[in-house]
Amino acid sequence: MTVALLTSRHIPEDDRLFHHLAVTLAGAGHDAVVISGRGEEEVKKKGVRIRAFDGSSMHRRERKERVIRILGETAPAAVLCADPFSVHAAYRYRKRSGGKVRILYDITEWYPSKKELSRHALFLRPLLFPVYLLYNLQAAARSDAFLFGEWYKSRPYRILFPRREHLSLPYYPDLRYIPYTEPSFSGKMLRLTYNGKLSREKGFGRFLDVVRMLAERRPALVIRVKVIGWYADEREKKILEKKQADMPGRVRITHHPFLEYHEFLQMIRDVDLFFDLRRGDPENQRCLPIRIFLYAALGRPVIFTSLKALRREVETARFGRLVNPRDTAAVVRLVEEYLDDRQLYLAHCREARRLAEERYNWSAVSGHFITFLEKITVS
Repeated sequence: MTVALLTSRHIPEDDRLFHHLAVTLAGAGHDAVVISGRGEEEVKKKGVRIRAFDGSSMHRRERKERVIRILGETAPAAVLCADPFSVHAAYRYRKRSGGKVRILYDITEWYPSKKELSRHALFLRPLLFPVYLLYNLQAAARSDAFLFGEWYKSRPYRILFPRREHLSLPYYPDLRYIPYTEPSFSGKMLRLTYNGKLSREKGFGRFLDVVRMLAERRPALVIRVKVIGWYADEREKKILEKKQADMPGRVRITHHPFLEYHEFLQMIRDVDLFFDLRRGDPENQRCLPIRIFLYAALGRPVIFTSLKALRREVETARFGRLVNPRDTAAVVRLVEEYLDDRQLYLAHCREARRLAEERYNWSAVSGHFITFLEKITVS
């Protein structure tokens, strides 16, 4: 069976789309084809065909026609769509081809999200919100089944489409990509990272505040920070670069651009403790910071903003702490607990990896994905 995995927003070798969904399909004997509007390559990797084109300068209609043409050339039995645009393109292809093509909508984001609306002027956002909302609801109505990455993001669809078949498919990592390494944390050097969008809303500013206060309170501690990501905009860049410039000399910060999945894993493999101090606004409260599962697989403790999604879906207390990100002093005290209590640190390392091996891993859910897809396709 040929299955197309279609996205207009993600790179072809996206973590979830390629390294987990597509590779799993290929391993189960299916012909998996990733079609992406971000890139320019036609290759085969890990048994998966990639058909990528650069849609950044194309008009929406032109991008849709390109997708429909590629779908026609691959003739899939099912199309797994990663965003509303992809659903609409797959639906148009199905109408034109007249075939029995199943459309699955993999819902991993809020539509519309604050990120999507932020591209527009402030006064336009209330007007555009219902437009984006209706566009997404139409995409949901045109889908045959749903994949849900998170509980809170699934709720509107389960309420509006109660009889639509669906599968909960969390963002658990494949442990084949993440062999466990024993922690080498000595208490004399602390290795940290921040990855993702470099903005105050996502917690980069608060993370830097924690690093600075920790360095001031622990003058003998050497701190190494790997920053992996991109600045939200020039204004944020100026503010956040000033925070970094004011760091004590014992803090060394290195910057790295966006990395391919395996390069990223290699870059963060030696990190001692992971942070995520994003704001607890209404959208963030209902968004799961999915890299927490990756950090658990690496076998390291975490300190994260206390979010409703985390409290519901992850046993964070067994390998870390949930905090108020505005209380920098309280966060620093939690870091100091790990510095002063090596047994606590090692216990959380072991528990993180144990949870990953027993529950939070891709092999625990990948079989359900294949079974569900095959059932949808033959029904």
